[in-house]
Amino acid sequence: MFGALCFLVSNAVLFAHTPPSSPSAAQPSLVRFGVFGGVSFNQHLANFTDIAQSGVFPSELRNALSSQINSTASGGLFVELPIYQQFGIALRGSLTNIGSLALTGSENLLAPPVNGGSSMLLQVKHTLNIHDCTMLAAEPHLTFRMLDVLTFYAGVRIGSLFGTTFSSEESIPEDSPYRFIGPTGQQTTTRLFAWRGAIPQLNSLQTALSGGISIEIPLDADKHWFVAAEGYYMYGLPQIANGLLLRRPVATYNGLSATRTVPQSELGTDRDPLSIAWPSEIVPGSWLMNNVRAGLSLRFAP
Repeated sequence: MFGALCFLVSNAVLFAHTPPSSPSAAQPSLVRFGVFGGVSFNQHLANFTDIAQSGVFPSELRNALSSQINSTASGGLFVELPIYQQFGIALRGSLTNIGSLALTGSENLLAPPVNGGSSMLLQVKHTLNIHDCTMLAAEPHLTFRMLDVLTFYAGVRIGSLFGTTFSSEESIPEDSPYRFIGPTGQQTTTRLFAWRGAIPQLNSLQTALSGGISIEIPLDADKHWFVAAEGYYMYGLPQIANGLLLRRPVATYNGLSATRTVPQSELGTDRDPLSIAWPSEIVPGSWLMNNVRAGLSLRFAP
C-alpha cells in the first residue's frame, strides 16, 4: 500500500515539473488580424469621353478610349477566420492611391482654305487628365490554407474613387497655320489648356474579381506573430461611366474659324459644358481597372 502511494506521489511530482506542450505550437490558431502594404500596378481602361457638338463641324471623336499603366502605393487592414478544416473567409479594407489617368483622342476637322488653296483637314488632339484618384475598397475572400504556411484567396473587390479632379488640354500640330484663340480673344499657341476642377457626377464605382496567395513566416516560437509575402491579381469589371464633355476650342487663321466652341443654340443648355447641369446625361461608356498588388503583411494569431 505504501509502495503504491509513493508511486502515485512520485508520478504526480514528475508531471508537475514536466512543462506542458504549448497548444499554440501544437495547433496554431488559424485566426489572423493584421495590416498590409505594398505596391499596386494599375491598368486603366476608360471609354467615356465625349466632345461638345458643333453645328458646323460634326465631331468624329466619340467615347475616346485610353489604356494606361501606372504604379502606386496601397495598404490596409484585414481579418481572416477559419470555417471548416482548411477553408475560411477573409475581409480586407484597402486604400490605394491610383494616381492619374490621361484620356486621349484625335479629331479631324475640315478647315477653311488657307491662302486661296483647298480646304484642309486640321487634326485636334484632345487630352483629359484625371488627377489624384484614390480608391477605398472592401475585399471579401474565401481562403484555402495549405501546408500551414500557404494560403490561397478568391473573391471580389468593391471600391469607390474619391478626391478626383481633372484638367483638359487641346493641341494642334506645330506646323499648322492655325492657332487657338485664348480666353481673352488673342491668338495663342498650338496648345490650349481648358478647365480645371472637380469632376461632376463621376461614377466612382470600381469592381473586380480578385485572387491571391500569401506565404507566412512565424516570428516567435509560439506562432502568434507572422510576416507574410503576398500578391493579388484583380480583374476589373466594366461598369457604365458618366460622360465627360470636352468643349471644342476655337482655332483660327487670318480670321477664318476652323471650329467653334459651342453652337449658339446650345449656350445655357445641358449641352453647354459651362452649364451647371454639365454633364446631365450618361453616354455609352465604361471605366474599369485591373490591378496587380504585391507586398508584405504583419499578422497576429490570438
